[in-house]
Amino acid sequence: MNKNIILYSNGCPKCRVLETKLETKNISYIKNKNVSEIADMGFQSLPVLKIDNSYLGFAEANNWINNQPEQIKQSQTIQTNVHDKFRTVCNVN
Repeated sequence: MNKNIILYSNGCPKCRVLETKLETKNISYIKNKNVSEIADMGFQSLPVLKIDNSYLGFAEANNWINNQPEQIKQSQTIQTNVHDKFRTVCNVN
């Protein structure tokens, strides 16, 4: 999924629900807590989930997240034993 996803949040219970659901499904997102920016855009309640150029309120965002497949989480960790095996196979010290 290559979507630009921003969660406008102030940490309220509904905001935390969406955060948890996004994280559970491994959906990458940016959290924006800039209240002034949110108000300048005309929003009067949070959370708001921006997906590309669409803005979703809590119910719509919740539904959207529920209908997304779980994303494969990219691991940033290289296991030491794999690295050691590579060194042995390639004769690298």
